Amino acid sequence: MFFRKTKSILLQTLDNYLKQVDICFSNFKKSIDVYLKTGDARGEEFTTLVNETHHSESLADDRRREFEVMLYRGNMLLPGSRGDIFTILEAFDRLPNKAETVLFIIHCQNIVLPQKYKEDVDNLVRININAFQSTKNAFISTFENPSGGEIEKYVNEIDKHESRSDRNERS
Repeated sequence: MFFRKTKSILLQTLDNYLKQVDICFSNFKKSIDVYLKTGDARGEEFTTLVNETHHSESLADDRRREFEVMLYRGNMLLPGSRGDIFTILEAFDRLPNKAETVLFIIHCQNIVLPQKYKEDVDNLVRININAFQSTKNAFISTFENPSGGEIEKYVNEIDKHESRSDRNERS
């Protein structure tokens, strides 16, 4: 009973973090859509969405720290398990950071994207958001059932998205 309750609490805290990361990526996608539509890296709507993405990424960091504190202070898992989870969490947390960074670069450098590349950039963003979703599903699956067979399915999905992204980027 204790372990089920502990796992439930941890999963709820993890879910709160992942929901905030989803909000971050939703804001990222909206930002890119506005940027591709208007071409204005300094426009009011784009700037507002960049700030919302930053805010949602910051809140995701807060939720991640809550999860980390719960793991460390609550001694809710064996030390070896905590280390594995922290390694995965740290790697996963780079994704919303990268989304935020892309928007900051576009905004701060006032990048003007030629019309002929807009469709390609839009495709690249969609592919990478799909890769993020697969990565998130793999992360959840790893945490919920570390010995389960679902991981291979998600790894294959991520690999396909990455290959498509690489091809798109090179073209």
